Amino acid sequence: MEGGALVPVRLKATLLARLDVWISKHNHNPSRPAAVRELLEQVLGKDEEPAAAEPTGLDQRIGHLEGTVAELKPIAAGKPSPAKRMAMLRRGHAKSELAKAKNKRARKRPE
Repeated sequence: MEGGALVPVRLKATLLARLDVWISKHNHNPSRPAAVRELLEQVLGKDEEPAAAEPTGLDQRIGHLEGTVAELKPIAAGKPSPAKRMAMLRRGHAKSELAKAKNKRARKRPE
């Protein structure tokens, strides 16, 4: 199983007993967590890969950083002032984070 979030769940004794009975009826004898995942997949359907058109969290971050860089460009330009220097620093930081995120995305996507 790749990645995923840990979801602690408290089960009443009766439901846990029913889960154990369900497990005992299967030849592959799954663990309780595996059994819960199996049952969820039966009810909700198999987990599918997100469509390529849907932005991932990383794609959303990249989009946000690109917007930040573009938004700060006019603020950082012009006659020097403390506010412009801060905008230049924030823009530089955003550009650095954007480059890191794009590199990370490039490493994740097989060619």
